[in-house]
Amino acid sequence: MTSTPKIRTDDLRLELAGPSHDLELLVQNLQTVIPTEDQVWPIYACAEKTVAKLKLRLRVERPGIFQEIPTSKKPEQLLVLAAKRLKAGILNMDEGRLLESLELLRESRNHLRGYLAEKRKARLRQTRQVAVSSRSSRSPS
Repeated sequence: MTSTPKIRTDDLRLELAGPSHDLELLVQNLQTVIPTEDQVWPIYACAEKTVAKLKLRLRVERPGIFQEIPTSKKPEQLLVLAAKRLKAGILNMDEGRLLESLELLRESRNHLRGYLAEKRKARLRQTRQVAVSSRSSRSPS
């Protein structure tokens, strides 16, 4: 699609290598282990930082555009989508298609954010259920 002038991305590619690998491992093990928020946060933080740096280098901003956080009945599917987008974003970066890379990295970041939001909601629901059940067990019969 659109090509951009030569912009340095080797450092961004290096920053994404570890988190991309970590996300791939999490996705590969989804059948046996559901990733915790603590495992996903560093990957999300790296994606967020990379998106910010790439936007700065490309001098691209979309002010005023609200992006809805993805949701899923199976939050793990958001990790699968995030991994695919992250991999495609890195590939586009390697090929010099930086605007496409930026969009894919944004999508990956948003899917990671969606996963974290779903996990947080589940944790809060569980905390409320525990609080309600402990109150009901203390009330006189």
